[in-house]
Amino acid sequence: MKVLLNFTILISFLLLYSNANCITFQYHFFDKIDDAIEYNDKMIQIQAKVDDCLVILLDAIDTHKKYYIKGAYKECKETIKKSKSEIKKVGKFKNDDQYQIELLKLLKMYEDILKNEIRKIIKFAIKPNELVESDYDTYYDLYDSALSKYDKAFNVFQTFQQDFAKKWNFTIEN
Repeated sequence: MKVLLNFTILISFLLLYSNANCITFQYHFFDKIDDAIEYNDKMIQIQAKVDDCLVILLDAIDTHKKYYIKGAYKECKETIKKSKSEIKKVGKFKNDDQYQIELLKLLKMYEDILKNEIRKIIKFAIKPNELVESDYDTYYDLYDSALSKYDKAFNVFQTFQQDFAKKWNFTIEN
């Protein structure tokens, strides 16, 4: 009888211990997922600020008003600069800086588009009455080039982001 009692206590203890370990494992597992989601969200908030300023700039270009365009252009440049700093402040995730690297590559694309295509588009946009047909062709070619660069860089980043989510067991909703 004493052996049965000891055996029952031992089994109870083992079950309790294994459940406690399972709960601890689940806590750490889900905690890491939550950390990854939070990190991803912080980084995407930074990227969204850049997207938003670019939309505002494109809207300003559509007005053909030099004052609005120049202000929005300057704001975009400043937003990108601040975003780079914010990305560095957020830091690495679990001692891995790949997310930072990929997002900084995306911001580099934004800078490239601003310095090249959009800067040239602005020159056309502030003088709409002086444009000839070939200028419009160039204007739209510049937009196409900017969009192509954006699509390529964004697809690379989005693929990385999906891989990051898969690695940390969460999904990204569009």
